[in-house]
Amino acid sequence: MDHVKELGPTIADIAAAKAGIIKPGSPVVSYGGVPKADAVIARVAREQNAPLTVVDLSRLKVEGGDLDAVTFDFDGLDGVRLPIIGSYQPKTLPSLSRPSVCCGAGDGTSPTAPSAPASSR
Repeated sequence: MDHVKELGPTIADIAAAKAGIIKPGSPVVSYGGVPKADAVIARVAREQNAPLTVVDLSRLKVEGGDLDAVTFDFDGLDGVRLPIIGSYQPKTLPSLSRPSVCCGAGDGTSPTAPSAPASSR
């Protein structure tokens, strides 16, 4: 999709259009990194009384990958093998693999969660 044509000419316009999915009281997980978009997401989350958590991607370390999968470590989970290619793919996984890390506090920070059970490693 052509973002400019469909959503607007600026990063803030695009972020505002995408932030339209934020529902009142629902947790919001953001990966941050684009200040203009981050500001829009934070504003809409406040307006919707939706707890916002920004994932700390500094805890993500991509270990390697091939044509079948990518392997990474995140917040105590080591050697996770994600069966889709692309070094960017692990950025989408923290909120799914460790919801307590991403969605526990809802105060704009990622709380430290206890280690994952051995069965999930």
